[in-house]
Amino acid sequence: MEGDRRRLPEDSERELRWLRTVRLLCERAAAAAEPAELLEGILDAALRLSEAERAFLVRVFPGATRVRVVVARGFRAGELASEAGRVSRRVVERALEQRRAILTSAAEDAELLSLTSVAGEMVRSIACVPLLLRGEPWGVLYLDHRRRAGLFGSEDLPVLRSFADQCVLALLCGGGATWEAPPLPALERFGGLVGRSSAMRRLYEVLQLSARSSRPLLLVGEAGSGKERVARALHELWAAPGAPFVRVACAGCAPEELLARLFGSRGRRDRPAEVGGFARARRGTLYLSGLEAAEPALVERLAEAIRTGRARPWGGGPSSAIECRFVGGATLGADAGDEGSGRADPALLRLGLVRVRVPPLRVRREDLPLLVESLAEERGWRFEVDPAAQRFLAAHSWPGNVRELRNEIERWSLAGLRRIAPEDLSPCLRAARGLDAAALRRLLDRVGGNKAEAARRLGVPRSTFYGLLRRHGVG
Repeated sequence: MEGDRRRLPEDSERELRWLRTVRLLCERAAAAAEPAELLEGILDAALRLSEAERAFLVRVFPGATRVRVVVARGFRAGELASEAGRVSRRVVERALEQRRAILTSAAEDAELLSLTSVAGEMVRSIACVPLLLRGEPWGVLYLDHRRRAGLFGSEDLPVLRSFADQCVLALLCGGGATWEAPPLPALERFGGLVGRSSAMRRLYEVLQLSARSSRPLLLVGEAGSGKERVARALHELWAAPGAPFVRVACAGCAPEELLARLFGSRGRRDRPAEVGGFARARRGTLYLSGLEAAEPALVERLAEAIRTGRARPWGGGPSSAIECRFVGGATLGADAGDEGSGRADPALLRLGLVRVRVPPLRVRREDLPLLVESLAEERGWRFEVDPAAQRFLAAHSWPGNVRELRNEIERWSLAGLRRIAPEDLSPCLRAARGLDAAALRRLLDRVGGNKAEAARRLGVPRSTFYGLLRRHGVG
């Protein structure tokens, strides 16, 4: 058909742009953008990235039969409510009734194009994707073009669905995806997670939402922030009791060994047959840690498995259906978490996974007393931390996150301590107390700007010193 869009080599870059945009939308939400701004940002991004001519976003009200257009582009005032908008409304109704994306390039939806000619619109391409919140439709994203046929193809569906899922999470983080549903109570513990800070309450809400389906996820966060613990909490929320939780680590594995661990392999003379992680995690969760270090070939193989829902053994053999939830874990540095930084590994973006950010400890310092108590209880220990020592803990930047706190607590136990005073803390924790931006600048001036030497003189690891610089805004 004339005007049909062919898959071009640059389509992979187009997919990356989609995924990068939804990540930035989530970061924009985390920066407290207004919900109305986010809605406009979502629609403008969808128009720009899909190359659609027109678009609108519909809000669905639970328990009611009515829907409302909250933002639109390319339509005349009142057009969607008139006879001219009848076909667009029918497309939205079908997406809501069937809880699926509508593509007029698909055989089951192709007749919708003929309806547009009856209405005098002559629309050539339509895509319509529901936005689901807690398993219920929050809204619908509608895109069309009146001149280009075949603009939206089945190969676009995974990215469109990921875009829709991530947009709901962005709205949730920004406060725009709520209605009369009761909020989560002020929990101190959620599964195996501990904390009542706003950052943790937001994470609990996202996990509760994610537990309504078995859609794959990517957990991102700094080293030591607790990504595996979050994966286990999600597993407990959605999987049946006794369902397997299988962990596979990318670190320290040769590419061939990792492929066999994930996808399984047939026996060879020099290697026995191996059942892969996807098979071992049947009806449970497969957690793959260290994805930031994964080889491109592995990422491509994973992307294919996630897209098709089938795992093909390494070395050949018939594929089998994936019957588990895939959760990836990727460690990103503190600089990669800055709003608007735009830094992300293109390989991870290609997976097209909904991204859930695990907050670093420095943004939830109010959780420290609870965390100390909980981490000690796990080992059967009890500590009484002096208020003065608590202030030192709160002043520390925690570059190693919860893992660093756990190591500190283990050090107290090895030393036979029960009551923790400031002098019992590690030197790097005591160093943070009393330092301000002016003191840090004076120290850097004395060493000619050499940060490694400044950290050595202060008696703290470089990561701790960099955390102090970030906290006080010293370049």
